Amino acid sequence: LNLPVNVTLTNKLYDLSLTIIFGNRQSPGLYSDNPTRLSKTCQTAHGAAIVWIYDICDADAEIEVGGSMARESSTTGVERFFDEDEIIVSKTDAKGHIMYANDVFLRLAGMTEAEAIGQPHSVIRHPDMPRCVFKLLWDTLGAGHEIFAYVVNRSKNGDHYWVLAHVTPSRDDSGKVIGYHSNRRVPNRKVVDTVIVPLYKQLLDIENRHANSKEGMNEAFNTLVNLLKEKGIAYDEFIFSLQG
Repeated sequence: LNLPVNVTLTNKLYDLSLTIIFGNRQSPGLYSDNPTRLSKTCQTAHGAAIVWIYDICDADAEIEVGGSMARESSTTGVERFFDEDEIIVSKTDAKGHIMYANDVFLRLAGMTEAEAIGQPHSVIRHPDMPRCVFKLLWDTLGAGHEIFAYVVNRSKNGDHYWVLAHVTPSRDDSGKVIGYHSNRRVPNRKVVDTVIVPLYKQLLDIENRHANSKEGMNEAFNTLVNLLKEKGIAYDEFIFSLQG
């Protein structure tokens, strides 16, 4: 099969979508018998059937095979900063695709508006972010609640930048969630260095020691939940306590 093949998959734990493109032919669809497994069969122009099967464990991930837009995960170790009076703003649709990004977002992400709009928000995800934190985020948003979280993002060239994110569901007049709004501010540096970085490393180590990524994410998630139980506080209370 000599046709160019692009596969784009987006998963937010429970909302799964898949698009497979063979040359100029596009076959979108969703075939899933559980929230973490997705398979799609496409008939190519030459009559050959190809089956794509994904075991999804990433709370907000996309995969692209072939083509110039393949997702990069390399990092430079160089940190980017923004001013305390600046706010990173982005808005997504209900599937997590970027519908709006302000100039601060674009500058730190190293992207043009044309490059950002329509992309999954996870295009700026850094590999040092534990997946269990995104699970917590989407579980909270899925329940209709807002959430605050410390997040390290990845710029297009592999640089990184830390933010304190505040994400809220956006609703239409009937109350239906139609997207998400995220404001990100400069985080407390001492909190990042002394609390968040060690915590995220612990969670990431738990995730990475499992051959099965889903099992790793779940163990790390349970570790985080138990930590909060020991402190006798909810996640948002934990975040607020760090600000003091």
